[in-house]
Amino acid sequence: MPARHERKQFISGGIYHIFDRGINKQEIFHSDDDFGYFENSLTLYLTSPDQLLEALGHSTNSLSQIQLKNLVQRSLFLKNYSEEINLHAYCFMPNHYHLLVQQSSERSISLFMKSLQTRYAMYYGKKYGRIGPLFQGRYKGILVENEAYYNTVLEYIHQNPAELKFGTQNPDTYLWSSKRART
Repeated sequence: MPARHERKQFISGGIYHIFDRGINKQEIFHSDDDFGYFENSLTLYLTSPDQLLEALGHSTNSLSQIQLKNLVQRSLFLKNYSEEINLHAYCFMPNHYHLLVQQSSERSISLFMKSLQTRYAMYYGKKYGRIGPLFQGRYKGILVENEAYYNTVLEYIHQNPAELKFGTQNPDTYLWSSKRART
């Protein structure tokens, strides 16, 4: 049986379906601001610094010029993974998220996910006064080994909003998915 805190092994150049959910299947996104914070965090970590202002200006969550400049300033203190991680797709649901990413080195996903989840958990804890873990264990990462599986995972990620428990959402117009950007 593997050790509980064993590091995940990822291969260089590998494409992975990464996902995690709230502890006890609880919601981790309660408002558009929460979804937007997670989306902006992805942008901060995965966009090259010279393209960051433009990318944040196109985010789903509208930001004022002052907010944009503050985010860009704060990004100078964050590790940037734009050379190491390529985001292929994403979808954020009220109690979980999905990412489809490709990494350039064996440790890129591990370092990136630690940064992303820690940043969001700190934001969430401060906003909602939560103490303790936010996510249900470590994130999961499944290697996408061929094009057929890639297409299956991509479709699965983008169709997630169609199965929301509070009502079906059109995946083509769901705000918190990369499908909206592709159509």
